Amino acid sequence: MAGNTASWGLPVVLVLVSGGALDISSIQDLVSGVLWMGYPGQMGGKALAQLLVGEVSPSGRLSQTFYREEYFQHVPMQDYSFPARADYPGRGYRFVEDKWVLYPFGFGLSYDTFSYTWVEQKEKALEEDRRSRSCRFQVQVSSREGTGSSLLFFLRPPAEVAGVDGMLRKKLVHFERLPPARSQVVSVRLTPKDFRLFAGTEAEKRLITGRWTLEVNQPTDLSQVIHVTNHGCMAGEGPILL
Repeated sequence: MAGNTASWGLPVVLVLVSGGALDISSIQDLVSGVLWMGYPGQMGGKALAQLLVGEVSPSGRLSQTFYREEYFQHVPMQDYSFPARADYPGRGYRFVEDKWVLYPFGFGLSYDTFSYTWVEQKEKALEEDRRSRSCRFQVQVSSREGTGSSLLFFLRPPAEVAGVDGMLRKKLVHFERLPPARSQVVSVRLTPKDFRLFAGTEAEKRLITGRWTLEVNQPTDLSQVIHVTNHGCMAGEGPILL
């Protein structure tokens, strides 16, 4: 395949039609792009042609995790528990370490170019958030061609507890499908329950204090550190009370 790519002088796109994830790490560097279609159905051929010739810009994101082959050498098929242990890498995007992942849940590329920036909160909006015991973050999404896209917000707990004693490593807290537009603002509102997690064998969730991280998309296009205490949280330069 590498020889053909060089001799043709044309970009080669690998199209995967499969019912699940595949490890393509051995060939991903030999092609110019990868398009996973799942089982596309009756109109799959037309959709594929529109994507390959650039009539439509890709905007989807993975609904599952693509693991590396070595991950499955450490996951017993009879063990379906999610939290990771010392001898077990866990299951699902919330618990598995990034080193086992080829393409993360929520991964996706486009022909368009996107930029992401945090929108500064006005004092009136901050006061409203304090009264409702929540905190709100806004992201301005700009694109060169005005292509529609999807935006995912993930929360990562403090590094010192992530993955320890069965604790998750990240979780999806908001998802939004954006219509075609060159610029638009997306909001996500976090409440105290978003910072509460199960720890070990505890039967109830508890507030996890420390430096949380709010991430936009995977891999991360934008991130924000949130300082969580028993009395509230602080993001950026100003406090947001919970």
